[in-house]
Amino acid sequence: LWLNSHAEKEESFQILTRLKLQNLQVLGNDQYLVFQRQPPHTNPLANFRKGDISILYPFLPGDRTPLKNQLLKCTITEINPQEVIVKLRNPQTNPDIFNIFEQWNLEPDHLDSSFTAMYRSLFAFAQAPAPKRQLLLARQAPRQSQAPLPALPYAQLTAQQAQVLQQMIRAQDYFLLWGPPGTGKTSVMLKHFIQYILEHTKEDLLLLAYTNRAVDEVCAAIHAIGPEAIAQYLRIGSTFSTDPAYVPQLLNKKIEQANSRAAILDLLERHRIFVGTVASFSGKQELIRLKQFKRVVIDEASQILEPNLVGLLPLFEQFILIGDHKQLPAVVVQPPEASAVTDTALQEIGLVNLRNSLFERLYKQSIKHNWHWAFAKLSYQGRMHRTIMAFPNVHFYEKMLHILPDTIPAGLKQARPIAWQPPAEGQLLEEWICKRRFFFLPTPADQSSSNYKTNRHEAAAIVQLIRAFERIWETNESKFSLEDIGIITPYRAQ
Repeated sequence: LWLNSHAEKEESFQILTRLKLQNLQVLGNDQYLVFQRQPPHTNPLANFRKGDISILYPFLPGDRTPLKNQLLKCTITEINPQEVIVKLRNPQTNPDIFNIFEQWNLEPDHLDSSFTAMYRSLFAFAQAPAPKRQLLLARQAPRQSQAPLPALPYAQLTAQQAQVLQQMIRAQDYFLLWGPPGTGKTSVMLKHFIQYILEHTKEDLLLLAYTNRAVDEVCAAIHAIGPEAIAQYLRIGSTFSTDPAYVPQLLNKKIEQANSRAAILDLLERHRIFVGTVASFSGKQELIRLKQFKRVVIDEASQILEPNLVGLLPLFEQFILIGDHKQLPAVVVQPPEASAVTDTALQEIGLVNLRNSLFERLYKQSIKHNWHWAFAKLSYQGRMHRTIMAFPNVHFYEKMLHILPDTIPAGLKQARPIAWQPPAEGQLLEEWICKRRFFFLPTPADQSSSNYKTNRHEAAAIVQLIRAFERIWETNESKFSLEDIGIITPYRAQ
């Protein structure tokens, strides 16, 4: 905020500058500011999205430090190519400042609470019972259940999925589920686990994930079970970071309808499933005192560093971690050598680098010690065609991936050849698209880019590909829609 120059912030896409204030809206106790972007001053590639916490301050000519002005904390509630709408986190009793300054800058905000939560988690781990600490340090094997395998009334599961679900249900201390892309770890496995707990037990269940997008997917899995499951769950979180389809299930929304503490307690008592991010639950841990959670299931666990979880997990009899450390490892800014662990005692328990997740360490330790009852991996995926699957299967997944069996309709699609005909006067690119499902299109480096986050040559190649697809669609008498094409870039600026 104060160390980098304005030019450096522009180059790193960390500022929306010279936003023109349109109006101040007051809704109840909340204040919203509506800004208009001003091209070319306002960078259209700036790295902001709905739900981001931000800092707002008046724009002044020259490279003057923001600290010369009042800084306003806010949350982005709407952002599009024309407008940016923010909600002030601390409403202003004196709105004169909005009459004095017409143009404003917006920068990302950073909360220290995430670091504070990790420190608290480490201290909570140190205070946990010794058996729990030994379990998380992988110095003690998880107990092997002697209970009979539960009968499953779900005929739609494959044999592998049914076996893994049985292991998840009867695990005593913990269970680790490694699910590569498209294996149904959330939409199938987690969904049926939730359904089983609801239908065959009286337990309360806590479901957590790393990102709000993943929490949306968990909510989608609950909705897929049916109305009875929907009526049983509450979501912890913010309106702005929740898909509109699941906003009615927010705990905050439900509490608004309660008019007494007894009504709130009754609300909590009537719901058996609670869903949220690890961060949002960290701010609502008083729920542990009000609800008797036996189990916690954490999706996207491979993205979560150890300090975020080791203080939380001892609070439960059993935990299930679901993730894929090959596809979604934790995002760490430090280089690997800076986070490397040199202590031999820590290396012996698998703690070799602080950038690795608890999920990855426990999974590798379970394999090392042959704790086969405590982990499983899903190998049948229904997302990729066989030829597309070949690359990640060889280079990342040790050739463990398979397409679905022929007995499942989706499995037939995964082996089907391309049925497209290229245009009569087609170019080489169109012929490639009609013959190959997987190929590399080389592009030169963008020497005009001031940073490594954009490449105009790659953008031009994408446009060329879309036009080629459009011609192929027309040739094969198919209706072309941009929704049929997915474009993935490493950075939002690109």
